[in-house]
Amino acid sequence: MKTIKVIACIAMVLSAIAYAATPPTPAGGLMFKALKTGGSITYTNGWIVCSDTTGKQTITLDTKNGPSPSGQSIIILGAKGLKGSTKTVTPALGFSNVLYGTFASGMEGDLTQYTFSVPAKSFAVSLKGITVGTVIAQRCAPKCDSLKNAIVTEIKLAKGAQATASGKAPSGVLGGIITDRGFLGVPPQYASVWALAPYYSGGGPSKALAAIGKATGKGSISYVDIYAQSLPEKKPGKPASSLSTKVLVDAHALTNVPGPSSYKIGKDLVLLYDVVLP
Repeated sequence: MKTIKVIACIAMVLSAIAYAATPPTPAGGLMFKALKTGGSITYTNGWIVCSDTTGKQTITLDTKNGPSPSGQSIIILGAKGLKGSTKTVTPALGFSNVLYGTFASGMEGDLTQYTFSVPAKSFAVSLKGITVGTVIAQRCAPKCDSLKNAIVTEIKLAKGAQATASGKAPSGVLGGIITDRGFLGVPPQYASVWALAPYYSGGGPSKALAAIGKATGKGSISYVDIYAQSLPEKKPGKPASSLSTKVLVDAHALTNVPGPSSYKIGKDLVLLYDVVLP
């Protein structure tokens, strides 16, 4: 019996060594750790396209053997997350787009040909030292160094969607710049995209799924418009949703008469409730 266990243990070790020795997968100028059977990473029409039929694998950047992201766009289906870290990326670079779902074959990048898929449990975006322009994903609470735009839905029912820019100041910014604003929720210019239309706060049965529970900018929340409902108040005057930051700069939310409850914000911070949907 001991012999059988020893043999099984040796087989597992050899398998682990063989997997560790598998060369990384190149795509779009980046390197990714090799996936096991059921996973694939390709590059087509300027997009890194990833899939996993097992639902158990994570798409992992290999910055030891390749460069940091420098404006690439990536779309993922089936995998449980996207993970990566680097100390060399500059604040202006990173992933331009991180999407969960699929494009019609040959139509990568065309949102009219995009399917907003639902992950089995959740889709984790964890990128340390890496910025992201736009995240579009269901059941996702993205964490990256800085984040400009996010269209995400809640992971747990009635908890609201969450987004975090976790980098230290001067990065760690949730939102854009004065000449190029960011947004949370589905903005009017995306409301006509059929895959996203149900989550547009102006209407549709699924708009509550895009409610904001918590948005965090470790550096600041700046130049951002919130096109999503906040969660209902726990009790009058006690918001259930919060914008967690030390600095709010030119931040706006949907008008709260009628509409969402107020967001909880820090003392002496100013959030304007003047976003009106067309």
